[in-house]
Amino acid sequence: LGRNVVPLIYGLPQIQKIYVFCGNRQAAESWVKPHFKISGIFTEKKKLLHQIGNDIDLYGKDDDLPMSVFHLAEREQTLQNLTQESSTFMWYRAILMVLRSMAKYYNSKTDMIAESKANYHRDEIEQKKIKLFEDTYCPTRAFWWYTYDSFLYRLLNKALRTQDIEIIFKFRFFINDLCNQIEQSYYRYLERHSSDTNHELTVYRGQRLSMAEVNLMKNNVNELISMNSFLSATLNKEIALIFADTSDQSKEPSPLQSVLFIIDISNMSKEMTSFAFIQNYACCPDEEEVIFSIGAIFKVQSVELHEKMWHVHLKLSKEQNQLSQHLSDHMIKQIGVKPSPLSFGWFLYRVNEFNKAERYAKMMLEQLPPMDRGIGDAYNLLGLIYKDTRQVQLAIECYEKALQIYSSSNRHTSPQVIATHCNLGLAYLALGDDEKAENQQNQAEMKLYNSSQTQNSLLKATVESLKAKIENKCGDKTSALETLERVLESKRSKLSPVHPSVASTLNEIGKVHEDMGYYVKALECFQEALNIGIKTLTPNHLDLADYHTNIARVLSQREQYRLALKHFESALAIVADDEREMTDSILTLQKYIFETRKKLRQSEIH
Repeated sequence: LGRNVVPLIYGLPQIQKIYVFCGNRQAAESWVKPHFKISGIFTEKKKLLHQIGNDIDLYGKDDDLPMSVFHLAEREQTLQNLTQESSTFMWYRAILMVLRSMAKYYNSKTDMIAESKANYHRDEIEQKKIKLFEDTYCPTRAFWWYTYDSFLYRLLNKALRTQDIEIIFKFRFFINDLCNQIEQSYYRYLERHSSDTNHELTVYRGQRLSMAEVNLMKNNVNELISMNSFLSATLNKEIALIFADTSDQSKEPSPLQSVLFIIDISNMSKEMTSFAFIQNYACCPDEEEVIFSIGAIFKVQSVELHEKMWHVHLKLSKEQNQLSQHLSDHMIKQIGVKPSPLSFGWFLYRVNEFNKAERYAKMMLEQLPPMDRGIGDAYNLLGLIYKDTRQVQLAIECYEKALQIYSSSNRHTSPQVIATHCNLGLAYLALGDDEKAENQQNQAEMKLYNSSQTQNSLLKATVESLKAKIENKCGDKTSALETLERVLESKRSKLSPVHPSVASTLNEIGKVHEDMGYYVKALECFQEALNIGIKTLTPNHLDLADYHTNIARVLSQREQYRLALKHFESALAIVADDEREMTDSILTLQKYIFETRKKLRQSEIH
């Protein structure tokens, strides 16, 4: 059977490997012709399955290249307004900064080993490798373990490729060790070539990629591309060509394209992305391997097809590093000079990755010591996530837990405590419990003025924002307006003119003007809030739906029904597209739209 089937299938581009399983090896050898796709002849099932597993690992290792693009035109954009591609690029910048700062803490090696054992609990071979790692690993062996065919490479790179934050977090200590070993090797390399100011280097990587991945690079020539894992290459072009493998690139379309990366490195400095020659330390020294640190940023110079192989020219130089440093500085502004365990969660929250932020915060609750200050911060973050996802009761529970933790750790008057009282007050207002909201406002004010934060104008603005909402709810519109004007002035003096917090305050001022019947002023505030939101928020952010709704409501009051209808429909599109069920909001907007269409028809009749 095999004698007849193999010649029929080995030319198909969909077939990557062929395995001959039979009872008579000598008989099979008489007709099996040497061909790159035939992995071997097997007479034992166990050996066959082992070879299939190895080949799957090899192809899994080689067939994808986790990468993200940063569009240079967006370098001045806020995090919320980045395209999906650029946002993913920044995602990895943030997680790397935070993980490396946390590598020495919170049971990092124990977490990694436990996760590895759980994934391979039925695999005796990998269990032995995990035990070997547990007993013998040291930081100077990071190169060897990364290049060794084992659980470590597979789990780590799968997590990096899929942005699995739980697994990435558990591998933080190894990520840090490998980064450190690459950096140390790179610095020694720079010292050896310190006298050669024009030193340049070219390395190669052969790989088979999907056409979609090739097109991603073709469509982003002259843009920056970040490799979201540790990237291996070689000094030997011939070795790279073997990995690129054009044997099946016939006239028929192949699901995988042969790609040769040609990476030019110049203007080397300590500030540049690190790389290391690991031939003397790797598990497979014959490949003359070079490894780039995670998150290496290259400029795509060109992508061209040469006969059956794509040539992708990438450039790594000091110029790319300057752009990288610009992005890193931007990240530091977002997550702080000294990242805390919650920094990455805050980053996810700010780019509206609420589900990921929630999972990360919950993971921190399990990882941090019981009375660690980070526990309170994690509950506070969860409260904000639930507030933004309209789960008010859950938000209240989290804020209250945060305050309990802060109180037990003697942080009674810290900025976090004061801000949490304000958050809790806003949540109570949303539930209609004005008395409890006012109690939280009083506590926030008392702690603010009994602390060293009295000159913190933004914290003071946070407290006054809650006060204004309570004043408005209680009918004291004039006082609410005066308070909100002070808040707006404080925010504008400290924040960017297009900061989302400025838009939020303008929206609140607009509501008070609307309640007082000052529709022109209300419309001006709502429109300004929307203009800022469009510049600084993602297109599907729920705050934009609020701004559109408020504008539409005032326009309807002014009998500008056609324009009002457009804003109501814009709000509905945002709410309906939200991944959470927003039934009440959808029904309310549908009612507004129905009534506005009715009024529009009546106005056209008259």
